[in-house]
Amino acid sequence: MSDALKSQVFYGRLGTGGDARYFAMDLQQGERLRLAVLTPDGSSFAPSLAVMGPGLVPEGSLPAYVEAPPGVGTLVVTGRRTIPDYEPFTPGAYYFTAEIDMEAPASGRYHVAVFDPEHAGAFSLAVGHRGYFSAAEWVLLPYSLLRIDLW
Repeated sequence: MSDALKSQVFYGRLGTGGDARYFAMDLQQGERLRLAVLTPDGSSFAPSLAVMGPGLVPEGSLPAYVEAPPGVGTLVVTGRRTIPDYEPFTPGAYYFTAEIDMEAPASGRYHVAVFDPEHAGAFSLAVGHRGYFSAAEWVLLPYSLLRIDLW
């Protein structure tokens, strides 16, 4: 992703259990690393989140099918079912399953994995904390909202 500090959402789908989707971002030491995984439905699907990067103190363990770059620390947040939270921008109710909000401990490339060992389903990864839109994003907003609704 080109700007890990900009508030943005990436939409995806995990296939059968044991699937993972990967993202990468570059951060400077001390910049805010904010990530949240959410799902649009109330099923038992609760994807987990892993951040792999320089200076991270290892916490949790990755399943064997999730690939990590060599020589980096890994922080794993196990997905949990929650009550739905209403998001007025799109608008819709979503289930936040895993979140991380911290300062990057070192400068470098951070890899993110969204995964679930047992279930399949639609997920989104919210990244960043700075809310702003480019002119093109404002023009394409109706199209983007339609795509989100179809997701």
